Amino acid sequence: DVRLFRADRILSMAVTDERFEPPEGFKLDDYLEGQWGVYRGDPVSVRVRFYDEFNVISRVKAETAHRRRAVLRQVEPGVWEYTDTILGEPEFRAWLRSFGSSAEVIEPATMREELISSAKRMKQMYERQVDADEER
Repeated sequence: DVRLFRADRILSMAVTDERFEPPEGFKLDDYLEGQWGVYRGDPVSVRVRFYDEFNVISRVKAETAHRRRAVLRQVEPGVWEYTDTILGEPEFRAWLRSFGSSAEVIEPATMREELISSAKRMKQMYERQVDADEER
């Protein structure tokens, strides 16, 4: 069984006499193709528009440089489009959220709707917090 682990979550390790033999025909590059983080899932084709605020494009380029099939192209001044096929949609969504309003999912529609819903919940949460602070 092949498994992935986040290196920053490993607390300790030790050298043992145990051996691991990868499955016959296993190729790490093929296994990791499309992987976004440590969780696997079905392949999802994504198209995301990035707005170049606060060096966003430099960050996107740096954080996706290893992705062989990803394409990042400028569609107009200050606006870039990223396309890729990913495995690990929850981690990809979390990564997108880190860009705030500088990232807009175009496809798939289900991911776009989920992020819209999340943004609405966040807006409601912050509005409630402000209301509670004003009452004090």
